[in-house]
Amino acid sequence: MMNDNNDVGYSGPTYIAIRSAKHDRSDANSHTCDFDRLVGLKEFDKSARDYTGQVKPIVIITVDGG
Repeated sequence: MMNDNNDVGYSGPTYIAIRSAKHDRSDANSHTCDFDRLVGLKEFDKSARDYTGQVKPIVIITVDGG
């Protein structure tokens, strides 16, 4: 995330997706659904969309765990 001084930082909004390990799959389709849900949230407007409202061409996501 960039702050008002255009400094790049690590902190920003957090999105957590929880699924059942028994009934849900962790594959490209489930990750696509998570990403579509994430970019639709107002909390992620600044980090995921440009000034015109389009999803930025480069989005960096870090994952901790499975």
